[in-house]
Amino acid sequence: MKVLSNTSWGADKVSLIRIYRSLVRSKLDYGMPVYGSASKSTLKMLDSVHRQGFRIATGAFRTTPIPSLHVISGEPSLELRRHRDYLSRTFIKLRAMSLILNITRIGEILRYFEIEDFPIVSNVDVAPPWKETQLDFIHDFLRFLKPSTSDILFQQHFYDHRQRYSDYVPIYTDGSKSDNHVASAAVFPDFTIAETLHPFFSVYTSELYAIYLGLLKISTLNFKKAIIYTDSRSVINALRSAKHNNHPLVMQCLHLYHTLKKPKSNTVGFLDM
Repeated sequence: MKVLSNTSWGADKVSLIRIYRSLVRSKLDYGMPVYGSASKSTLKMLDSVHRQGFRIATGAFRTTPIPSLHVISGEPSLELRRHRDYLSRTFIKLRAMSLILNITRIGEILRYFEIEDFPIVSNVDVAPPWKETQLDFIHDFLRFLKPSTSDILFQQHFYDHRQRYSDYVPIYTDGSKSDNHVASAAVFPDFTIAETLHPFFSVYTSELYAIYLGLLKISTLNFKKAIIYTDSRSVINALRSAKHNNHPLVMQCLHLYHTLKKPKSNTVGFLDM
């Protein structure tokens, strides 16, 4: 690489980085499962190789700070790459082979990234391509734009909508997220179900989990007809394209929905508000 980095006739920065990644870093990555658990003093020897390769490729001075070198090259440290590689391989094995998670190693990595342990939603099998995945959606409010529609018009239209669907039990779902608090709720006519989630979860997950709570409760009640109301367009889009979405909660909602639909008299619809 030193020969190829000649300033008068050598390769440019982009080409040198590609050469390093394909010829040098690829060998370091290949050996990660073997040397990943070595002592820190041993791993530092590889770090110097990694940094030297990018100093040559970018033309950075030897005095350039290591964090700056990572920014200039757009390349994370080998330590971060080892953690990511281990997490990826472990979770792939868990998903494909149902192996037992190495709690000690995963705990060390989570603490390294300052991530607390959080519950993982169990997944269900992806529906086969021949199985129907279409959900029932009601689009009564789709033509109304929130910024240009008054609250009174929304209320009038909602009253009209409820008269037409008066035999459907309404369930209102919502999710929220603040600095250190995430929660989901499903509001039924006579009671409310609410749960606090881990702060690591997003608003999207909280909205989706609220719908999951609603479907889960419906499955225990004797509702023949019900409508789930949500104000999350992203969740509606995820459920609408559930056949192409592997999100665990989307799969759980799809599974519950089709379980409820098996009795021909049961009807559950979704309305985007």
